[in-house]
Amino acid sequence: MVLNMVRNGLEAMAPGVIMKIKTSQKAMSWFYPCRIRGRGIEKEVLEKIGTPFLSTKENGTGLGLAICCSIAARYDA
Repeated sequence: MVLNMVRNGLEAMAPGVIMKIKTSQKAMSWFYPCRIRGRGIEKEVLEKIGTPFLSTKENGTGLGLAICCSIAARYDA
C-alpha cells in the first residue's frame, strides 16, 4: 500500500517538488504521514479518492488507490 501511494504521489508531482515520508508507531498502530508541497489535489477529485476506475493519469487504471482503501478498510486502518 505504501509503495502504491508513494508511486502515485511521485507520478503526480511537479518537477522539483519534494515528498517527505515519516513512519512512527504509537501503541499497536503504525502511522505513515506523507507530505508533499505542491498544488494539491482538486476538491472534486479528493472527494472521490478510492473510487474504482477513477484516475487522473493518462494511462491509469484507477484501481491502485481503490485497492489500498479496500485493504485499509479490511484491517480497520
